[in-house]
Amino acid sequence: MPACLRTLLAILLLAGSAPAQFLSDHLAHPERNISYVDSCARFWMPTWDPVQGGFYTNIDRTGQVISAWGRNKNLLTQTRNAYGLVRAFQLTGEQSYLDRAHEALVWMLAHAWDAANGGGWVSSLGENGLPTSPNDSRSAFDAHYALLG
Repeated sequence: MPACLRTLLAILLLAGSAPAQFLSDHLAHPERNISYVDSCARFWMPTWDPVQGGFYTNIDRTGQVISAWGRNKNLLTQTRNAYGLVRAFQLTGEQSYLDRAHEALVWMLAHAWDAANGGGWVSSLGENGLPTSPNDSRSAFDAHYALLG
């Protein structure tokens, strides 16, 4: 084995056996983040459309829909909000976060999955949940977000 590979292997082995050191105060004391995560979840909860379902995508800093930009409910907004709300539930135990995350995933499956054309996730949805561009291609990027949040 060449000397440079032996050296690299030794460094990796030594680094792998060293205890983790949290340099960030947030990593060293994760309990300090719970109120922040809770405030983020409380911000996004009212952006759910109680009439037609789905989270609005274009939201301003006060939580209001920016109608001038469109009242879309894009796939990524649904997946990210569902993911964030599940994490908020895990940290706070607030059941309404988990319930809303479930609603978002059910809405997403009902409106964004393109079963009629062989599958794939529709990226851009209108306020009513219908695709804004039904002929757009389906992407791996959207599929990854749909699966992972």
